[in-house]
Amino acid sequence: MEYSCIELDDIPDEILLIIFQKLDNIDVLYSLHGVNKQLNKTIRDPIFTTSLNFVKWSSNKFLNKLSSNVILNRFCLQILPDISIKIKWFHLESSSIKRILRAANYPNLYELGLYNMKEKTARRLFIDERLSSSIFKRQIKRLIITTEPNKNYLLAITKTPNLKCFVLSCAWEMTYFDEFFLQLLYRMSNLEKLGLYITTYVRDTFIDGNYLKKNIFNRMPQLNEFSFDFRSLLFINNQINFPSNEDIQRTFTDFQYNKIISYVNHFLEENQAQCHVYSYPSQIQYYQRITNHFPGGIFKYVRLISLYDEHPFEHEFFIRISQSFPFIEKLSLINNQTQTISQFINC
Repeated sequence: MEYSCIELDDIPDEILLIIFQKLDNIDVLYSLHGVNKQLNKTIRDPIFTTSLNFVKWSSNKFLNKLSSNVILNRFCLQILPDISIKIKWFHLESSSIKRILRAANYPNLYELGLYNMKEKTARRLFIDERLSSSIFKRQIKRLIITTEPNKNYLLAITKTPNLKCFVLSCAWEMTYFDEFFLQLLYRMSNLEKLGLYITTYVRDTFIDGNYLKKNIFNRMPQLNEFSFDFRSLLFINNQINFPSNEDIQRTFTDFQYNKIISYVNHFLEENQAQCHVYSYPSQIQYYQRITNHFPGGIFKYVRLISLYDEHPFEHEFFIRISQSFPFIEKLSLINNQTQTISQFINC
């Protein structure tokens, strides 16, 4: 019997394309760029070059896929300049943002995700004459920003009238959303799509439909698509009259967007009240401090959840959780109360 040796060059381009699609496109580009003309042609397909994600989610935080300066240098000096005209979307972690954006001209880049943004990085990035005068002012139409935990600062973004879509996500509590991030939004005068996923302390009242109408819709006349997840926290002190969930829902009766879900909790031990209000269905990847008032639903994008309540979580609650979050990867729980009804299964 004769044995034949088939090399990578012998495989048709169509088969190579099918094989490489099973791999991370960052790994494909790094491993195969410059090997030979056939592979160069294959990996320049839009499947591998349109959207480059240099960020991964692990252990409740975003990490840089470029694990060493050697890999980063190869992308910045060789790969990105070669495919720059094909790139339409970047997902970048704070430590490599500036080097990657300055590695080449990206004439077709219009969507940008910036993760783990630090104050120093943000200020340098958005006052950089080369970047702010081209990418941020004329090209980017969809911008996603996630901030560092416990970093409440105003990002110095110049006015961006061409920006059509903006998403802001922060998994940790911030203070005074009004004073910081609203001012950021008002610089984007022509936004058509907006996503806000925020947990914030408030002074006097919860974030509800009236608040969103006054501070967002009335200030953004071009806005036609709005998804959000607000968890507003209020210290109780001596206050005894809080809006009920029914009161909150009434403020959304004339909303033209997706279904709005809300629930209110009082945490006497923490001396806090919480109102969670969000549009449904949701594309958020985390769901924090879920309480017994959680109404259920299907959240297929969520990978991380945390449970918190001063009342016990019963068996039926965990059934609802398992049905609502079919792709959960990490769960944390804070609850000191025993279940009132114990169920045993005899094996």
